[in-house]
Amino acid sequence: MEFYESTEYTPNTFESDMMLSAASEEMIMNLINDQIDNIESYNNQDFLSSFIYNYKKTIEIFDEDETYLEVKNDEILAIRSMMENVCHKLNKRFEEIFSVSLCDIEYNMEEEMIDILYMVYRFFIVNIRTNYINLINNILYNDKYVKKLIANYKVDKSVSLNAYKKITDDKNTLIILTNLHSICKDIINNKLELEFEEYMSNMNGNIYTEYEKINEYYDNYKISGNFINLYKRKLNAYLLSEIENECRSNIINNIK
Repeated sequence: MEFYESTEYTPNTFESDMMLSAASEEMIMNLINDQIDNIESYNNQDFLSSFIYNYKKTIEIFDEDETYLEVKNDEILAIRSMMENVCHKLNKRFEEIFSVSLCDIEYNMEEEMIDILYMVYRFFIVNIRTNYINLINNILYNDKYVKKLIANYKVDKSVSLNAYKKITDDKNTLIILTNLHSICKDIINNKLELEFEEYMSNMNGNIYTEYEKINEYYDNYKISGNFINLYKRKLNAYLLSEIENECRSNIINNIK
């Protein structure tokens, strides 16, 4: 596994060079389940990267340290079994919450299974905010979408309208800015009726390793599942507000 080691993330509970044990399975699953259930509280935190790192270090220590010579085979087998259990539990959880899972998980080699599940975790959980900001920004800056998107809206004479008029006189931009909350929800809820591939492609950013890997896995039938309807349920009012504010700032900054 190469790419996870260079991916930026916030350090967490699993410290470097911590040897794993049977208890580590419950610990990592509790952390990730809590992260999924309270996604707004774990901004950019990546619990899985350190866990995978320590898994590899634990195998290495048992394999190379003569202190464990007599028990290493049993210990390595137990640790590998623990990791396999974690992978299957993660795959089941991801399928439950956004309908994405590994294709033929039983036939994946361990390293490939870990790599794929890690990228699914990174893309869909750690980067949920980034995905929806990219989606909204990409659609708002594409003329083929905007006309249909704002067809049922007009400039809303809100308290912010005068401030917006000081920076732009473009009618479409004023419609978007004064109705941004509803328009963001329309995009997220796929009111444009985009096909899955098109919806997914608009989640891409300029340099986005996780997107590239997930797109590759879909193309190569390593993962499957249409996440559009289930994934958006993880966006609570707090996250929606953050996403909307980020998109508003981006529109205003581009006008200036």
